[in-house]
Amino acid sequence: MVGIITKNASRMFGGTTISRNEEWLKSAADYSMDVVKVAVQLRPYPAFIRPLIYPFLEGSKILDHHLYVAKKTFSHIFAERLALKPGDEKPVDMIQWLADSARGSDRNPDVLAHNMLFMALASVHTSSATIINVLFDLCANPEFMEPLRQDVRQAIDESGWTLAAIAKMKKVDSFMKESQRMNQAVLSKCGFTKPTSKLTNINQRH
Repeated sequence: MVGIITKNASRMFGGTTISRNEEWLKSAADYSMDVVKVAVQLRPYPAFIRPLIYPFLEGSKILDHHLYVAKKTFSHIFAERLALKPGDEKPVDMIQWLADSARGSDRNPDVLAHNMLFMALASVHTSSATIINVLFDLCANPEFMEPLRQDVRQAIDESGWTLAAIAKMKKVDSFMKESQRMNQAVLSKCGFTKPTSKLTNINQRH
């Protein structure tokens, strides 16, 4: 699932060229977990000394490699996008949005390339966990399959495969929100806690 989400997210970032770049896909998928590992290693040290400790950690070399891959993949693309003038035709993707919104020192291809790792950090594993939990909850509650299937069919019959159709899938939206509510992991000093209530019947909510 992480691989599927990484490819889909990368296609939204910059099209098929990015979504088929195996080196970038691996870094995008691994970056989140590698950042957490290094953060855990640095946590015992006072904040002021962490920059001195970081280069000696094994994980620092891995993070540096991810940054190298991001720059190798995106820096030249950002350089081209930043050179476009207001009247030029511009692609519609995340890369162009970041280039257009960058100001001051952020209008640096390497800085923008680094930001793509942050985009992967925010999107890949959170989306993967959401989809996996939805599938598990659907398997655990098969009585919801047919209402959800009908919800999708009705929306597609009315609006086709469009954003408007997705907006009409109220029961699908309800099921996914209930799944997120049930499976949210709350980080605390004692670990992770999860709600204990059951899924709400989507037929009662709509």
